[in-house]
Amino acid sequence: LNVGDTQLFPPLGAQGAALATAMAEWAAAGAFLWQLSTKPQVKEGVGILRKLPPLEEVQQLLSASGAVFLRAIAIQTVLTSATGEAARVGTTAVAAHQVAAQLWLLLSFTVDSLAVAGQTLVAEALGKKDLAAAKAVGDRLLTFGLGTGVALGATFIALGPLLPSLFTADKSVADIVRELIVYVAVMQPINALVFVGDGVLQGSEDFGYLSKAMAVASVAALGVLLNGQGIENVWAALIVLQVTRAAGLGWRYYGGQAAGGPWAEIAKDAD
Repeated sequence: LNVGDTQLFPPLGAQGAALATAMAEWAAAGAFLWQLSTKPQVKEGVGILRKLPPLEEVQQLLSASGAVFLRAIAIQTVLTSATGEAARVGTTAVAAHQVAAQLWLLLSFTVDSLAVAGQTLVAEALGKKDLAAAKAVGDRLLTFGLGTGVALGATFIALGPLLPSLFTADKSVADIVRELIVYVAVMQPINALVFVGDGVLQGSEDFGYLSKAMAVASVAALGVLLNGQGIENVWAALIVLQVTRAAGLGWRYYGGQAAGGPWAEIAKDAD
C-alpha cells in the first residue's frame, strides 16, 4: 500500500512519501481494529475499558512498559544521531545512508517473526512452568536466527552490485550504497541473533535488563559515532551497537548463575 501511495503522489516529493506512509499506517490500524471486532475468539476477550483499573493491578505493566520505552529512546537516539552524522558528511552520503539503513531495517523485519515467536513460545512455556521447554525453544530459535542471518548476508553480498540501481539513478549515491551494503550484509548474522535474543528475553519478562543492556550498547555506539568522521565511521558505530547488544544478550542467556535473571534459574532447572 505504501508503495502504491508513493506512486500516486510523485510531484509531492518528500511530502508525498510522508503522506503515503501516514495513509498506510492508518489503513493498517483500520484493518487491525476490524480484525479485533469481527473475530469471535478475540471479540469476547478484548474490549474498551470504561474506567482505569486500580494502580496495583497495572503496576507490573507500567514497569515493563517504562523499561521498553527507555530502551526505545536509547536506540532511536543512536539511529537519529547516525543520520545526523551522515548528513554532516554531505547530501550524497546521507542519501546513501538512508538507502542502506532502510535495507538494514527490511532485513531486520525479516527475522522479526522469529523474535515474535520467541516472545510467545517462551512466555507460554514459562506460564506452564515448563522450564526445559522454554530453554529448548530459546536455543532452537537462536539457531534458526543465526542460519537466517547468514543466508540473508550471503544473499545481499551476491546482490550487492545490483541493488543500488533499484533505489537511485545517481551514480555517486549508488557507489556509496554499494560500499555500505557490505556493512549491511556482514551485520546480518549478528543482527538476527540480537533480534531473536531480544524476543526470547522479552518472553521471560526480562525487560529491566534489556533496557540497561540497550543503554550500555547505545553509549558505546555514540562514543564511536562522535569520535570519528565519515560515512564508514557511522556504520562502524552501528556495528558496535549490535555487537555490544549481542554480547549483553549472550551473557544474560548463557551466563548461568553469574549472569543472574530468569535465565539463570531456567538453565539450572532445564539441566
